[in-house]
Amino acid sequence: MIKANKIDKFFNRGKRNEIHVINQISVDLPDHGLVVLFGPSGSGKTTLLNVLGGLDRAKGEIQFNDVSLHGYSMAQWDKIRNRHIGYIFQNYMLLENISIHENIQLTLNMIGITDKDEINKRVEYLLEKVGLKNYKKRKAGLLSGGQQQRVAIARALAKNPDVIIADEPTGNLDSKNTVEIMNIIKTISKEKLVLLVTHERELATFYADRIIELKDGQIVSDTKNSNESGSLDLKHDTDIYLKDMTAMNLSSEALDVSLYTDKPVDQIKLKLVLKNGTLYLDIDQKHAQKVNLLTDKSEVKLIDDHYKDFDKGMVDNLDSFQFGSIIDESKVEKSQPVITWKHAFRLAFNKVINSTTKRKFLFLGFILAGFLLLIAFGFVSRMLILDETLFMPYDKNYVLVNNIANRNELDSIINDEHTLYVSYRPNYNVEFELPIYYQESYSLTSYLQTDFLSVVQNGDIIHGRSIENDGEVLLDYKMFEGEYNELNQVLRAYGVSTPTELLNQKIYLNQKEFVLVGFVDRGYNAVIMQEIDFYRSINPNPGTKTLAVLQDEFFDTVTYPVFDDIYVLSSNPAQSVKNIGNISANIDVSHPYLEYRDNYITNMALVYSFLWVFSLVIVIITLIALFFVLRASLAERINEIAVFRALGVRRIDITKTFMVEIFVITTVSFIVGYIFGMYYFTNMNTALYDSNLIIFPPLFMVLGGLFIYGMSQLIGLIPVWGLLSKTPAQIMSSYDL
Repeated sequence: MIKANKIDKFFNRGKRNEIHVINQISVDLPDHGLVVLFGPSGSGKTTLLNVLGGLDRAKGEIQFNDVSLHGYSMAQWDKIRNRHIGYIFQNYMLLENISIHENIQLTLNMIGITDKDEINKRVEYLLEKVGLKNYKKRKAGLLSGGQQQRVAIARALAKNPDVIIADEPTGNLDSKNTVEIMNIIKTISKEKLVLLVTHERELATFYADRIIELKDGQIVSDTKNSNESGSLDLKHDTDIYLKDMTAMNLSSEALDVSLYTDKPVDQIKLKLVLKNGTLYLDIDQKHAQKVNLLTDKSEVKLIDDHYKDFDKGMVDNLDSFQFGSIIDESKVEKSQPVITWKHAFRLAFNKVINSTTKRKFLFLGFILAGFLLLIAFGFVSRMLILDETLFMPYDKNYVLVNNIANRNELDSIINDEHTLYVSYRPNYNVEFELPIYYQESYSLTSYLQTDFLSVVQNGDIIHGRSIENDGEVLLDYKMFEGEYNELNQVLRAYGVSTPTELLNQKIYLNQKEFVLVGFVDRGYNAVIMQEIDFYRSINPNPGTKTLAVLQDEFFDTVTYPVFDDIYVLSSNPAQSVKNIGNISANIDVSHPYLEYRDNYITNMALVYSFLWVFSLVIVIITLIALFFVLRASLAERINEIAVFRALGVRRIDITKTFMVEIFVITTVSFIVGYIFGMYYFTNMNTALYDSNLIIFPPLFMVLGGLFIYGMSQLIGLIPVWGLLSKTPAQIMSSYDL
């Protein structure tokens, strides 16, 4: 059944307190019988039991049936424990908040038995065998120690395993319960291999078929038990058998007192006072130097019976265990998760709803973190999606040319194959004649890109009409957009609710009167006019640097020695101008669009860096808090996890329950803040959003939400992975979370 070859294990290897807990042990165990690992505390018997049962790792080879395991494979041992091994622990390892029936059903679900009739048949048979037939609906936490150990035995047997592992199963029981539990275990061993650990020689000698004695991590004897007769004296110092003592009774209408004594005594003076729910005891110190108050949790047990030794013949006459004859192995299907997704979500929501006040305040912090994360993602989106039309006053295909020496150089630029047209960007003083208060006007000094009517098509006009007469102009609608746009605010202050109210009103450019007839959408501050109107609007003064007139009929009347501030719309910006023939080396070519953009990015990067770092710090703090929330949740469920791992529940199934809990916490905290932030910024006219410092593209926002879920899972599962990397034996021990 189980063969172990040269099993070796150290505790604290390489340290001053190193212990060679298992020292090159080899053993061959049969397919049935009661094999007892016996020895004093610290001899290595429990560690060896855990290694042979797959609860702990060690060096060496273990063969379980036909499976050979070199070293320790957690996944492979999980499969073996799940199906082939049943465990009975000293501290019972039951889930106390569920019923006896549910505790046993749990192991059946693990191996794929979901048929209700099969489950009920197995549970009822086992509970009858352990004397708890009428207790199946009672919660495990309400049972006595002996009853809980009986449930643990029934649970271990429910899946009809090949091997039963029992670690000090009677260590917490009185003598009466010890005999009853050992009788059940002895009965089981007639059909199955039972591997039992005890430090009580009387138990080992009385019940075992084979005794393996250990000392200092080594087997010092391995013998077949030849004790064919005799009796078992299991009288514990903490067990008081009342019928073996002298009894006296005093009874009245209000009081019933019994006195049991193991030796003759004269009169005992005793006063009992019951006041306000408190019992006061005054006793003569002559007969009782110490008083011990017994409760249901006391180690001392009062047994209303005579003590009797248990005779060896009684063991031989125990009923056989015929569990295999009543079960239907065809009902075993594919292994099922112990906790379904539905159950996991219900548990997670209950934990959130029933959280402590302190933890609920942490959830509020997570909501704030979700809000700040949205801002951070909005910043990143703005930086990655550089929508130049939101802030660039220049056409990206324009280049600025200065230091043109003469008219020939200008003509070379105008006639170049890459030049689409040449324009000028004067510093306009713009005045609007407002339609409501005609006595008022608004003056704005601004650089306006000047485009000629020849580049405008009817499809470019979004409001009004195109230029049809001299003295008419078009403006770019972008000049007025944005809640915090200065021009837009002033116009509203004067009663202009929309820029379209300015149509057909007078506009003054450098004090030259024009009529605004339409709006275009070129994406930058621009005024569209006829060329002849443009030359009239710039109002040149002799001796200043300005544009030489581009048409011959004006060249004779307006001529200046230097040709500066020429804007060239080119199909190949910058490089085409530098490579034009007849251009002097002194020509200065720049790309205003790129310069403005780079300057914008440089300036805003400082703002974004600060805000991003601030948001990141907040997020890190809240993720650390999430880590400790999940760590605390893990600590609260350590007993449950220990039970699951000992029984063979896969690590992935346990991880799943915490993944659901993290998902629920993230949804009701981080994501709530995230969604609220999106609503707030897009509906509350905030400066950050309206000034386009942050944007919320749908794809980026979805990716941001996935990032929050992903980071929450990663951080929250760190303590879970840390715990589940331990062996079941390590989890069951006093593991300090």
